[in-house]
Amino acid sequence: MKPPPVSPTARRPQRVASYDISARLDAKKHEVTGSLKLTWHNTSDKPASKLLFHLYLNAFKNETTYWFSEALRHRMDHYVGKGDWGSITVSDLVVAGVGAKQSQLISDGTVLRVVPVQPVAPKSTVQITMSFVAVLPRVRARTGFVGDFHLVGQWFPKIGVRDFDGTWRCHPFYMTSEFYADFGVYQVTLDVPKGFGVAATGRRTGKMRVQGGRRQVTYQADDVHDFAWTAGPALKRMERTVGHVKLQAVHFGDPAEKVRRHLDVTARSLTLLQKWLGPYLYDTLTVVLVPKDAEAAGGMEYPTLFTSGVHHPPFGERAFSLHTTVHELVHQYFYGMLASNEFAEPWLDEGLTSYVTGLVLDDLYGADRSMGRVGSLQLAYWSYLRLGLRLMPDWDPARQRANRFAEPQSYFLNVYGRSALALRTLERQIGWPRMHKLLRDYVERHRFTHPTGEDFFGVVDTHVMAKPMRRFIRAAISTSGVLDYEVARVYAIALRKPRGHFQSAFDKRRRDLINAKGYENRVLLHRKGELRLPIEVELRFAGGAKKRVRWDGQQRWHWVTVHHDRPIRAAVIDPHRTLALERTILNNGLRTRKNARPARRLAGRVLGALQTLMQVVGF
Repeated sequence: MKPPPVSPTARRPQRVASYDISARLDAKKHEVTGSLKLTWHNTSDKPASKLLFHLYLNAFKNETTYWFSEALRHRMDHYVGKGDWGSITVSDLVVAGVGAKQSQLISDGTVLRVVPVQPVAPKSTVQITMSFVAVLPRVRARTGFVGDFHLVGQWFPKIGVRDFDGTWRCHPFYMTSEFYADFGVYQVTLDVPKGFGVAATGRRTGKMRVQGGRRQVTYQADDVHDFAWTAGPALKRMERTVGHVKLQAVHFGDPAEKVRRHLDVTARSLTLLQKWLGPYLYDTLTVVLVPKDAEAAGGMEYPTLFTSGVHHPPFGERAFSLHTTVHELVHQYFYGMLASNEFAEPWLDEGLTSYVTGLVLDDLYGADRSMGRVGSLQLAYWSYLRLGLRLMPDWDPARQRANRFAEPQSYFLNVYGRSALALRTLERQIGWPRMHKLLRDYVERHRFTHPTGEDFFGVVDTHVMAKPMRRFIRAAISTSGVLDYEVARVYAIALRKPRGHFQSAFDKRRRDLINAKGYENRVLLHRKGELRLPIEVELRFAGGAKKRVRWDGQQRWHWVTVHHDRPIRAAVIDPHRTLALERTILNNGLRTRKNARPARRLAGRVLGALQTLMQVVGF
């Protein structure tokens, strides 16, 4: 099957790094022995006197690596048994047929520096060959084994990215950092035990060969920037076709009904994404549902393949399981086809992915219950993100390097939550039709180009005319500022003719100018946070009359004064809930008299949900 046609103006990827890999899995030792031939193109105008390679599996070699040091520092250390460590070693390295002058590990051992005998000339192509042995760790951080299950990710020596000015982007593997690589063609031959099933990036080519108790199968993936695979004796498949895409759910003995739900959600979500963001440009897509004891391998994206799982807490299928499937699917666009630098600007992938995930879940399940429902108690996706962000609302900006956050919790809350809520606020302010065009334009304009944050903001500037909104979205993502407005005071003053001495004609004229009828209604608005947006305020008067006023939101405080024949009863900031990023909405409204009805309504919902829960568990 061929992918659908794309616009003639859409860029195709420059094939900078292409791999031909042969790999053999030892399922008892959990080792992958391989050899690779890399065809690498020096795209810069400067010769490459060194080559840098990622050796990600060395992050799990011992407790001195950046990954384990961070885990221990943040009290997230994991028990590691004797046979649970991971590593990767390289041998027989040859550059351009003449070997290498020098080859040594640098940083914490997750980067390999190779000095070729002759620098690679500008705009030229070189072939690099090597052998390697990858020892998989017990499953953690997107890769590894549990029993006979193997998820083989970040498993081969992968060359870094060299910018046009000759600068290498080949960071060590930190606990919160993910991956960045150039596009190319992958042809990978996998050799596994005879009883093992295999699923991988790309599509299977040729026939499966069986020899000496082993199975050999070859996969090819064009115009991708990574390759991952899974293998195990219990591997099963459930397949479906969505347009030009052969979709499959791979699992390891999970109930068919649960697997089918994930396949259905993936199919429906992919249809929405192609409608909103443009065509999915590959002809295969695989969701790997990992076993329950391998959940650390779930929730990860690779080109044309991502991982999730069917296991979840009670009543949490939508929030924990199906939500993960949708999120990792959306990554196929922002991670897979755009491929921004996830280490330098993780928000550009995770933030946009989290935002679009919310749009998909709202469409599939309803905006008020997109994360789940128990009885009368329901949870919306955007409320879920806002609740999380309140834990650390002003600790870090979303736009910074992955290893510079105060702690992992701040990384996840700000990179995922802050970015998504800022984009949701932008959408609610400018409207979905314009936001849709903005997203589509960004994806089509920067497909396969490794876009930066400035590329995204450039598209925002094209589609958003209001300068306050352009300033807001930059500040919301690039600073740690908080968005928070409150109604601080609400009261009404009954008007009457002024009292006092009015002997002069001047004083009498001033007295007669004042309208003594009705009420002077006053509302004090307060900007508590650093982020600024024009806001709408709804004034509610006795008898049911309403009036909308706007404030530019720039100053720290602002008095709204409105004359009306009825006294004001309440004032509400943002009545249409457009400020998704706002830290709290509990201070957005204030009444002149207390009202207990909302509290009673919430208590009723909580008690109803509790009753449903007790009936289900049998109390």
